[in-house]
Formats: sequence, C-alpha cells, structure tokens
Amino acid sequence: MGYFILPIDLIPDSIPIIGLSDDFSFLVFAYEKVKNNITDEIRTKAKNKLYSIFGQYDELEIKDL
Repeated sequence: MGYFILPIDLIPDSIPIIGLSDDFSFLVFAYEKVKNNITDEIRTKAKNKLYSIFGQYDELEIKDL
C-alpha cells in the first residue's frame, strides 16, 4: 500500500498509456496476492461481520466473493 502513498512513480503518469501501465500492473499484482491468501476461515469471518452489520443478507448475492 506504500506504493500509492509514495510520490515517486516508476514511470511518470504524464507519459501517455505507458505511464499508467505500471500503476495498473501493480494493482493486478496486489489483487492476486490478496485473492490467493483468502482462506475459508477469512471468508467465514467476513460473512459473520456482514451479518453483524447488516443483519440478514442473501447468500446468493455474495456467493462469488
């Protein structure tokens, strides 16, 4: 997350297309790292938290989360 805080960029965003590609590639990398580390225990905790915040919810709506 420090990547988003630092004012230094690998490729300046002022360069068209290429400037944003390093930002996008980092987002994809970070998403994959998080996605691959979500366990069934974490999913259960998240569902319990949803229930504690919103009460009843439709299980089918969050099936793919």
